[in-house]
Amino acid sequence: MKSQLSKILPALVALGILSFAALFLWQSRQTKDKVIMAQPQKLLLTEIWQVKSVDSPTQFTIKKGWFNTREIRVCGVAVSEQNSKVAINDLNKLIKESEGEVGVIFLAKDGNQWITEVYANLGKLPEDMIGEQLITKGFATLTDEVYSCPNGESLRLAQKSLSK
Repeated sequence: MKSQLSKILPALVALGILSFAALFLWQSRQTKDKVIMAQPQKLLLTEIWQVKSVDSPTQFTIKKGWFNTREIRVCGVAVSEQNSKVAINDLNKLIKESEGEVGVIFLAKDGNQWITEVYANLGKLPEDMIGEQLITKGFATLTDEVYSCPNGESLRLAQKSLSK
């Protein structure tokens, strides 16, 4: 009995390792590019990502893990060329305060970019909605896309309070 067990045990261990590796590989592919599209009354999923670079005031490159990078754009706002450098500096400061981590809600894919809502200073109240910060500091204006953003009302209120 012992000799049979000693012959079968290495095969069972190898089978277990292969099964675990296959499950891990399958599971990682299941969540790779899923986007939860939701109506405003439904719950949206916020994912934590690292900021790799601030490419423009409304465009970022983010990463999760070693190989998963995405180009994103902030929903509903645009920054003029004249405000671009100062806005990028302000965003870099905000992201540094947030230890390089941002919360991202993926809304839709537009070519190679994802349209998103982005939040900094996660876990601190209030969290900083990047689009709203750009508006309240006078760097950004609203675009027509704001009506399709889940928190578009917050962006519109920020614009309204700035114009008072």
